[in-house]
Amino acid sequence: AVAERTQNLKQRRMNDILISHGNSITGLQDLTAGNDPSWVFYLLGKRYGRALSGEAEGSQLLKEINFRRRLNPLIKSLAGLFMEHRQVFENRNTFNSLYQDAPAPDSGVILPKEPVIWIANHAFKDDIAASIVAARRHAYVLFGSLPQFYNSIEGLAAYLNGLVLVNRKVPANRKQSVKKAIAVLENGTDLIVFPEGGWNKTPERLVMDFWPGVYRISRATGAKVVPMAHYIKDPIKRAPDNLIHTVVDDPVSLENMSERSALIYLRDIIATWYYLMME
Repeated sequence: AVAERTQNLKQRRMNDILISHGNSITGLQDLTAGNDPSWVFYLLGKRYGRALSGEAEGSQLLKEINFRRRLNPLIKSLAGLFMEHRQVFENRNTFNSLYQDAPAPDSGVILPKEPVIWIANHAFKDDIAASIVAARRHAYVLFGSLPQFYNSIEGLAAYLNGLVLVNRKVPANRKQSVKKAIAVLENGTDLIVFPEGGWNKTPERLVMDFWPGVYRISRATGAKVVPMAHYIKDPIKRAPDNLIHTVVDDPVSLENMSERSALIYLRDIIATWYYLMME
């Protein structure tokens, strides 16, 4: 009898969660990818449904941003502790002077005062955390994996950091996510985007083709794009010498580029750094 009541309670909570999301999902599969709902799912499902619907606008969004900005130093420090692999930042000059014993120090990336869009390749479990740490300022994450958000501890961490949630299966929700991403930038906060849209599971391609969202958001706001590339030799093996290698490159203005040329150019930057680190 106790088990039956527990099951009925879970079912009612599940129904409430699905109803709260309305037209922003096509069904439970969108949220769990067929996996059994975890405790995180029941914690986040209904309470944070508005993160997907994009209800946080105007002064409400600004309050949300200011709160998360204060949390950001803590989130960055915790992200570094919970990553399965240690992250190191590479000197870009190392790859431009492979035959020199002592490459010149990296002069570093100079960011504009205005908000920027950070972009990164997407290929292993810790790349979101690695990108949050690599971004030198507080940055919301454009988060497109609903099962990871609703059914894992990483989703809770991403929510605390600040995110723009998107269901790529629903065209109206994709448009809504772009609207909120623009609002985040207009409220003075950076944005992290993974333009490949999903994990790159194709070993024959260093980086997959980019979705156009990053270009459209940049053109709508005037925000420059800051490429960062992550490379890890073995995403599964946990060993002291199996590190996440990260390169952060200079901001890029897309103002005078067409959509196609901009996406190819940004992809080439990420792919080049990835290849050099792999070599």
